[in-house]
Amino acid sequence: MAERYHRKTTLVFERGNGLPYSKSTLHRAFIHICRKAGITKHIIIHGLRHTHAVLLLESGASLKGVQERLGHKSIQTTADVYAHVLKLNMK
Repeated sequence: MAERYHRKTTLVFERGNGLPYSKSTLHRAFIHICRKAGITKHIIIHGLRHTHAVLLLESGASLKGVQERLGHKSIQTTADVYAHVLKLNMK
């Protein structure tokens, strides 16, 4: 089965053969899904990544675990981006 893939991928959204969808295709599909769900606020797909990270941190996941999950090379990057969440959890 692996031979049908063009390359090893860690893509979240891919065509089923290892190749990525174009950004415009994903954007149009995401807008359609949001409208169908009654979501009127403008959300970009990358926002889902941030939501996922925030929910992980709020549920008690470690910063190191979130760093690994997101694929950040440095834990400092994760800490910088999500410092606001870490501060809220410390109160």
